[in-house]
Amino acid sequence: MSVTRFFRDSEQFDALRRELGRYLAEVGNRPIRVWVPGCASGEEAYSIAFLIADALKLTGKEGERGVQIFATDLDAAALARGRAGVYPASASAGIPDSMLRRYFTLSDNLLRVRPEIRKMVLFSHHNVFQDPPFSEIDLVSFRNTLIYFESSLQEKVMSRILYALRPGGLLFLGTSENVGEMAPYFEQVAERMRLFCKRTSASFDHKALVRFGVPPRRQKRDKRKEYGNGELNSSSEEMFEVLASSVAPVGFLANEQKDLVRIFGDISAFTKVTDEVRGRLTTNTLKEALASEAASLIPLCLKYNKARDGLWREILGQGFNRARLRCYPMTLPPHGKTRYVLVSIETDLVDISSERESHGDDKETSGYLAYVENELADAREALQITMEELQTSNEELQSTNEELQSTNEELQSANEELETSNEELQSTNEELITVNEELLINTDELNKLVVEQVAILEALPLPLLVLDQMLNIKSASKRAIEIFGLSERAAHLGHISQVQLPNASFPRLIDNCSEVLKRRETGKVRFTVDNEEMSLVIAPYFIQDNELMGLTVVLERASDTEIV
Repeated sequence: MSVTRFFRDSEQFDALRRELGRYLAEVGNRPIRVWVPGCASGEEAYSIAFLIADALKLTGKEGERGVQIFATDLDAAALARGRAGVYPASASAGIPDSMLRRYFTLSDNLLRVRPEIRKMVLFSHHNVFQDPPFSEIDLVSFRNTLIYFESSLQEKVMSRILYALRPGGLLFLGTSENVGEMAPYFEQVAERMRLFCKRTSASFDHKALVRFGVPPRRQKRDKRKEYGNGELNSSSEEMFEVLASSVAPVGFLANEQKDLVRIFGDISAFTKVTDEVRGRLTTNTLKEALASEAASLIPLCLKYNKARDGLWREILGQGFNRARLRCYPMTLPPHGKTRYVLVSIETDLVDISSERESHGDDKETSGYLAYVENELADAREALQITMEELQTSNEELQSTNEELQSTNEELQSANEELETSNEELQSTNEELITVNEELLINTDELNKLVVEQVAILEALPLPLLVLDQMLNIKSASKRAIEIFGLSERAAHLGHISQVQLPNASFPRLIDNCSEVLKRRETGKVRFTVDNEEMSLVIAPYFIQDNELMGLTVVLERASDTEIV
């Protein structure tokens, strides 16, 4: 069972709170997306939700800035607990008092997360090793889990997290964890704190990502900043410009992927522009002889971390008739890992005809060299074809992966909507169950009252009539039924005007009842029957708010000593 609690490692969460405040202030008003893989029962996801709600001053009103926190795990039972947002009162130990009052309700010794926070957190089943990762994430919180993985699994998971994060996004790890082999792609935000920021200038190893099942995503490049992006301040950048221009007056800066990151001088004489040049500049933009050589020199220069010179090539231009490439590996701080190559294009003007004549005597050597050069040209052509086919296959795979990623995001969105609808239906069902239970209790109580009423009316020796506002007889005692000759009619015992009076000396019931209804006060009528003085008592009865419901009619002896 996972060990988790609210605001575990409070110092780390304090650092996250400060960095989140800065980050949220910089990103504008766009929606915020957070991913908490291995969320267990949701305490960590809700802790982050509280920090974001505090930072954005959210009130739960519609139309506010959108926040989506994807809390994922393999344990369905833990996800259900997190989705319910109900925890024992003892879980409040690490929660600040202000957040406890603002984001929880306490009842029956249980802490319940308020609905406005619960709707920010979406719990779903997800395998971080196999399922496609989320995308465009601002913060990934993956704490106290990496330590249980071997190095290969750590690299696989971190590759997926690297893919999921936006440039500049935050990574929050446990106190005993680190980014390992992914260190070049991250910058530690605070000393001794396991909070990292994804570098916006990192040149990612897309082949490694594809190997781990992660589709490559095109990275937006700022051509002016790619080789530094904050790693060099303005004065250092100017110094770099001067030094690079001195070493390569005509040339370019290339990265591991052979992209032309920066151009120095005028290299138009050494390039070709065709329909194949789309989207970005690479060494393929160079003329054929230089392009093939650059494609081999740059990897060699990076591999051995030494300068490499190419062969002189016959290329005609203004003031020169041959050119060659000279490559210098570039190491940028702070990580000391070579990522760029400065390529200088050197030119020369020689008398090619005289040079050829000087070597014309040795025909055998010349023929052998021509044979070798032809073979080399054929091999380069075959290699170029293979590379083009591989590039085409890679582009097709990338397109397929992007489509699959888009489909996955749509399915994820639909799954989130279904989960939200399911939660709402579950809440409605719970309310209906509660209402049904209350109705059953009320029905049981009503049945008891009816039984008691029937027993009272059966045993009551007095003639008693109960009338509604329309003067319909709703119920009567057994003695009254006998005296007035009543019989059941539909839902009542007839109208008071239809009652059979025992003799002619009886007062008119309908007139007396109408008068009591009008005055809303008890009325008493005395009369004599067979030399006996009788009393007819007519009284109104009410429910809440003094609302008149009907009348009671009681017939008794005036002396109250004998009942007719």
